[in-house]
Amino acid sequence: MSRHHTAGLSGVGAVVAALALLVGGSSAPAQSSEPAAGEPTGEGLVQGASVDDSSSTDSPTPSSSAAPAAESSAAAAPVVTPAVAGPPARVRVRLKGLSGGKLDVGKKIKVLGTVAPWVAGQKVSIVIRRGNKTVSTERVFLHRRGHRNYGTFEYERLLTRPGLHRIRVNHLGNSNLGDGTDVAKPFSIDYPSLGPGSSGDQVELLKHLLDSLGYVSGGGSYYDDRMTWAAIAFHKVNNQSRTGTISSENYRDIADGKGGFNVRFPDSGKHAEVDISRQVLVLAKGNRVSRIYHVSTGAPATPTVRGTFSFIRREPGYNSHAMYYSTYFYGGYAVHGYSSVPTYNASHGCVRVPIPDAISIYNWIELGDTIHVYE
Repeated sequence: MSRHHTAGLSGVGAVVAALALLVGGSSAPAQSSEPAAGEPTGEGLVQGASVDDSSSTDSPTPSSSAAPAAESSAAAAPVVTPAVAGPPARVRVRLKGLSGGKLDVGKKIKVLGTVAPWVAGQKVSIVIRRGNKTVSTERVFLHRRGHRNYGTFEYERLLTRPGLHRIRVNHLGNSNLGDGTDVAKPFSIDYPSLGPGSSGDQVELLKHLLDSLGYVSGGGSYYDDRMTWAAIAFHKVNNQSRTGTISSENYRDIADGKGGFNVRFPDSGKHAEVDISRQVLVLAKGNRVSRIYHVSTGAPATPTVRGTFSFIRREPGYNSHAMYYSTYFYGGYAVHGYSSVPTYNASHGCVRVPIPDAISIYNWIELGDTIHVYE
């Protein structure tokens, strides 16, 4: 054939080949649609494989069958956006009621302060500590005064126990207002010396504290005879000078819960104990002290009988011996009221108690109750 004819056939062949491709596909091997080794697959994306999107523009798109799984994974692990904290809180605290860095016992400490800027609905936490112990933690709402750009707080508390006290005010940050804290200067409690004729809140508190230990001091805010007898009983139990006054050191110990009576016969149930050496009568229920009284037992020449007995007879009112509301436990030995009750043993053998206490003791004791009398 001529060169021209050959070229023509070659052109016809090219057309035929092109038509074959359109109808039946190429006879050449098709390029694989599977990703090359090492390339991330759609399945790998669903499983959370780390992929750097900028590493290649040739990474295959996950198949449509893998897409729902990817959407499920995204729903199970939503992206969490950190909360944005509000502006920092500026907390300022001050204390009211102190004198020379001390708080008089019986008075309340007043905690005052501000938090700026003003944000509605905020609270502060007021923490009072004594030494290493937390006394109280209170959450207090802030209040706004007028249109000022800060909130105020106020809190007061009665503190009685000795020790160095510290007060911290905290605002816990949130999306509206950030963290803030302030600490007041530490302070201690001051205790007075009191005696007959004293009056006021400090006397009333002292009576309450003595009552909590079992000493019968009576009510009110006046240092009366019954309070004097309670002071004498306290000194007797603690082997101190038997006076009717309370020193500042005594007050401090009482406020700290010290100076009570330890029951010698805790297994006796409801019973009475007379400690001859300390000249006190104790009414107890098991190991719990109910009441402690100042008494006077038998003089050396007429001693009170020692031992364990049961109450066997009662005699209300006065008898011919000026004994008042008597409860007998052995022969003529009894617990009774009498006009003279010195701080030492001076009776004819009975257990004398002050007249104002006699009826209460008489009503507490029941026939059959046990009484232990010992040195």
